[in-house]
Amino acid sequence: MSAPQYTAAVLLVLAVLLLPCAVQAQDAETRARHVSLAPPQMRDDGTVVTAVRIDDATDLIAGDVDLSFAAAGTRIVDVRASDLLRGFFLLSNVVADTLRVSFAGGSATQGQGTLFEIISEGAAMPGFSLFMVSLNGDQIPVAFDPATAVRDGDPELAAADLRAYPNPFNADTIISFVVMRPSVVQLVIFAATGQRVRVLPWGTFAAGVHYIRWDGTDASGTAVASGMYFARLQVGVRRSVVRLALLR
Repeated sequence: MSAPQYTAAVLLVLAVLLLPCAVQAQDAETRARHVSLAPPQMRDDGTVVTAVRIDDATDLIAGDVDLSFAAAGTRIVDVRASDLLRGFFLLSNVVADTLRVSFAGGSATQGQGTLFEIISEGAAMPGFSLFMVSLNGDQIPVAFDPATAVRDGDPELAAADLRAYPNPFNADTIISFVVMRPSVVQLVIFAATGQRVRVLPWGTFAAGVHYIRWDGTDASGTAVASGMYFARLQVGVRRSVVRLALLR
């Protein structure tokens, strides 16, 4: 076998050996990770622990998680990182009824299980709902159920199919949803920071398809800047969220 043939043979063997590793790495980057809320646990001291979990933390190095909760009867006591985020910086901030948790590490973590725990106290269960999840600056696809954790007395889903068109949009967008039965509905626009931007017309809606226009302005009628926003639909204690991209 000549030297060029030998070299080609070695490269072929290496390619065969390394291909599965490359495919696995690519799958880890492109497969959507599932983030969820564990059922809240009441402790002996009266506080409630709610864990935020992930099914696969491979290559995870940073993240932002926004959660809405029953602010009127709940106080956030602490947010604690789990072993998955050991050595990570973790910051939390509460704005109105939204808790934002941000974390970042010097090197990627791996595994599955709890990312962090939220310790709260109050007269009722906190009713956390996942509002927004971003992993590695949106480089890792993520799937989550906004209504994973529910409050006491949570009714059957009364509205569904929350959408916005066009999206991204420049001037205005039409937010549509389906109400299964007559229900009190509230639709609120939030900035990516968790700040409430606009409360759209709300009240009791009849069963059927409904359309609400948002013209990209805040409560004072001032046009907001380009960026990412969220429309949150609330029916009773159930919430759904759609992401909106405003491009001026």
